[in-house]
Amino acid sequence: MQASKPVYYINPCDSHPIGSLTGLITARMPAGTVPVVLCIGSDRLTGDCLGPITGSRLQGIFGSRLNVYGTLEKPVHALNLHEIVSEINSLYSDPYIIAVDACLGTHIGSVTLSEGSIIPGAGVNRCLAAVGQLSITGIVGSCHGNTLNNLSTVRLNSVMNLSYIISEALAGSLGRVIDMSGDICRSSRTDMKV
Repeated sequence: MQASKPVYYINPCDSHPIGSLTGLITARMPAGTVPVVLCIGSDRLTGDCLGPITGSRLQGIFGSRLNVYGTLEKPVHALNLHEIVSEINSLYSDPYIIAVDACLGTHIGSVTLSEGSIIPGAGVNRCLAAVGQLSITGIVGSCHGNTLNNLSTVRLNSVMNLSYIISEALAGSLGRVIDMSGDICRSSRTDMKV
């Protein structure tokens, strides 16, 4: 039996939640790797928009220097997730994917990080294909009761705060491996000529 990987919980009320999450991300990133960041969720449901807001923030920070899928303009959700993951796998050889998504749970308001895949939609009994080598979630509501109602009654301010912590931590960690002069290290792209 394979041992499960630990799940790390970051409480936004801790003294340095961004620094804590940055350290956890950095410690788990393979050396020299520029990942693909896959931000999952819909902009049509407040509790589910954590991914697209985070993707838009990252796009604002890095522009084209980081491969971000899932923004407010172009969300990645249940209807197009399979297509987007196929596109990522065709563009990049053995991509290292950091998956970001909202989730329901008991530690509401916390951010989680775990090594391994995320299963989008599991909180609302709609399990999609597992994706990612590193998973970051923001717990936006309770997993008890009517889960769709729980997602629709989440305060946008809560989602924005979680997105800020996640995007700033990713920027702090990934900024170290991205050439800030404007070029992205695309060593994992399959269409690159050497």
